[in-house]
Amino acid sequence: MLAAALGLYWQYKAENSKRAAEDAQHRAAASAQANEALRIEFERKRVDISLDETRFKRDQYVYEKVVEVLQMEEKAPGRHRREQAAFALINSVASEELAGRLFPIVALSFADPVLRAEAGKVGEFAQEQKAIEVNRSAVAATKPPANSSSGKFAGFRVDILYCTSERDTEVRKRNEGPARDLLGKLKAARSDVTWRLREFPEASNAVPGYLIRGVQVRYNPRDNETEAAQALRQLVVENVPKNFDEVTLREVSQRTPSYLSLFICRQEAAG
Repeated sequence: MLAAALGLYWQYKAENSKRAAEDAQHRAAASAQANEALRIEFERKRVDISLDETRFKRDQYVYEKVVEVLQMEEKAPGRHRREQAAFALINSVASEELAGRLFPIVALSFADPVLRAEAGKVGEFAQEQKAIEVNRSAVAATKPPANSSSGKFAGFRVDILYCTSERDTEVRKRNEGPARDLLGKLKAARSDVTWRLREFPEASNAVPGYLIRGVQVRYNPRDNETEAAQALRQLVVENVPKNFDEVTLREVSQRTPSYLSLFICRQEAAG
């Protein structure tokens, strides 16, 4: 009896020790996971801070270069070239917030009338895009994205944007006419869609993320827009001449539910 009792006791102790060891292992694993999560979060914040510092330094550089140009005499040698360089810096390097502040100043202050006009158009385009993102975000917060599972896009808003250039009038000629003609046909074909025609400045198209050549429908699949974009593409194909540019689809990351954009940036006029 004593031997049996001792056996049970040692078995009990062994099981307790085993459970204690397993608990210790679980706690160690949980602690390691927590430490790894903290390390990852710390690294993410470090990267974010580094990116913020980089953006700040980049914006500071752009701002200083623009101020240097504005402080030059209007007819000073080299000002025209410096204005072009400053414009390119704003358009390609500055943050969206800084560019939004600088373009209106450039539109009023640069000596080059072409750059002034282009800056005005780029600024207007940026403001319109920002308004679309804000308004569409509000829509997404109050109701689910439009369901386009059947390929229809009733209730969608579609902007037709045609490329323009203050330096080359041919760019407007080969894009605005076809865009206006297409707008009329699309309105007649689908009155349940809100259509709008807009200019797309050359400088805006030079920004990474655009660089559009040809005819392109842009959409975000995360907002359930894939089949709506396909339906729009097909409708465009059915309403343009046979020798028109190929109509392509492009996924984008901007969240603008129930909104599609159709860009017409043809490189050559139809023969």
